[in-house]
Amino acid sequence: MKAFNRRRFLRIAVCLAGWLSVPVWGAEPEWKPIFDGKTLAGWKATEFAGGGEVAVKDGQLHLPIGNDLTGVNFTGAMPKMNYELALEAQRLDGGDFFCGLTFPYGEASCTLVVGGWGGGLVGLSSIDGSDASENETAKFKKFEKGRWYKIRVRATTARIEAWIDNEQMLDVETKDKKIGMRFGEIEASKPCGIATFRTHGALREIKLLALDGAALPPRGAAPAVTPASAPPANAGDKIFAPKDLEALRAVLGQTVKVEGTIIKQGESKDAKVRYLNFTENYKESLALVFMVAKGNGDFTKEKLTNYVGKKVQATGMVADYKGSLQIEVSALDRIKLVP
Repeated sequence: MKAFNRRRFLRIAVCLAGWLSVPVWGAEPEWKPIFDGKTLAGWKATEFAGGGEVAVKDGQLHLPIGNDLTGVNFTGAMPKMNYELALEAQRLDGGDFFCGLTFPYGEASCTLVVGGWGGGLVGLSSIDGSDASENETAKFKKFEKGRWYKIRVRATTARIEAWIDNEQMLDVETKDKKIGMRFGEIEASKPCGIATFRTHGALREIKLLALDGAALPPRGAAPAVTPASAPPANAGDKIFAPKDLEALRAVLGQTVKVEGTIIKQGESKDAKVRYLNFTENYKESLALVFMVAKGNGDFTKEKLTNYVGKKVQATGMVADYKGSLQIEVSALDRIKLVP
């Protein structure tokens, strides 16, 4: 047996120590808190018309129900690329998105919508001009009121990724894609902000992580990430009758085509929402819903009234709003007259 060589042992030990000290992705990163849980330091209320009164209470940032949007803008230094943004959010009241997280992507900004379009849509607005309900990122997830959800976005030069809790919700390659904002009031959230739509949301644990561009984490790398969800479901070429509520509930969260004759047109008391119904009683069929603020001036009473008495085919995602089924129509070209 060879005698113990102390010098050789020390050389090996030093080499091992150096190897073990090499940074490995997966170790807990250095996050920077950007909400102190006590004040609005580093934040300001977004100037939305009809926004609720933003407040900090019990370590949480509250965005109460507005008419339509309530939100805050981050006023601190924010990277434009190669970073992660994370927070916890919950819906306390209302039925639309409780976290519209707008973040910079190079010179542009875009919004991760969580709980929109009837309460369950998750997606990115916008990609190549298409909103979260219409592009490849659209997914449907059930959200419980009063439950905290961990939301995390990663923006790198090649892609945008997002997780809710440990489930990867989207992974978008951005090459040759136009990343941008949905047209309208939500643009006031740029370059970085958080908003709710007719919903009371609460936020906490908002933090930022700058990534080293020379050693970015591999695609999909996040603590305890489960495999990505399946692509957004689509009901294919099947055409549904608006009164077939049982069949439509079976495809909740999917993009479908519905075809029928419009019986009436109406609007909410505040004229913020307009609708086209296939039956006198809206509960007896799926309804087509139009958010006036999102219509770029197209969702006027005059234009929508033109559809009354005519047979139409509409395309969109089926959502449940307070027990009634609806499709939120994002543009009039989603409705076609049927001979």
